[in-house]
Amino acid sequence: SVLEFCLSNHLEDVALGTKIVTHLRNNPTLGDEFEAYRKALDRGGALYIASLEDLKRDWKTFSLNYIHDLLLAVRHHTGDTSDKVTSGGVELSPDEREAIRRCSEVWF
Repeated sequence: SVLEFCLSNHLEDVALGTKIVTHLRNNPTLGDEFEAYRKALDRGGALYIASLEDLKRDWKTFSLNYIHDLLLAVRHHTGDTSDKVTSGGVELSPDEREAIRRCSEVWF
C-alpha cells in the first residue's frame, strides 16, 4: 500500500497532503501504523498536524523506512544478497526493481 501510493503519486503534487490523509483513511491498518510512528516521534504525545507540510515530511520518512524494511526482510528471508529481490515468494522483474529504485530516488 505504501509503495503503491508512492508509485502513483508525485511528490510535488499540490494535493499530496490531502491524498495522504485519504490513503490512510482508506487503509486503516496502515493508518494505525503511521499513527504509532508519529506518536513515537514524541511531539508532546499528540497527533496534532500543524500543517500538511508536517504530514508530508512524516509520511516521506515513514514510507522510506517502510519500503527499506520490506526489501531488507525479503532479502533476509531469501538469504539473497544479490540484486535479485522477491516479494511474497515471487521474483520481481527487472522492470519492477527499476520502478522501486526510481520511486525511491524521486521520493527520498
